[in-house]
Amino acid sequence: MTKKAQTSEKLNLEIDTTGMNDQQIRLIKSANSLLTHIMSAEFEDEYFDASAELFRVIANAVKTSNFNNKKSEIAYDQQVLEYCSDILADQVYQDEVIQYDN
Repeated sequence: MTKKAQTSEKLNLEIDTTGMNDQQIRLIKSANSLLTHIMSAEFEDEYFDASAELFRVIANAVKTSNFNNKKSEIAYDQQVLEYCSDILADQVYQDEVIQYDN
């Protein structure tokens, strides 16, 4: 993986929050903040704690998504989190880092 020199550039993101409630917007802000913190963490404890908290925030976002709030008898939130856990487990021990291009 190629490392880019650290710069003081800013990344401005614009997110359409139409149809989202206050809790969903707070989860987006929290996830963004935690992800930024993880990417620049310098100490092991903050890296681990922030990473675990990010996963909890993402799980809460999945549970509060508009799709999941359709009052279905099917527990989609549990199913999708189990599915994500399986995919994540496959990724944990792979040395290869997936590159996402813009």
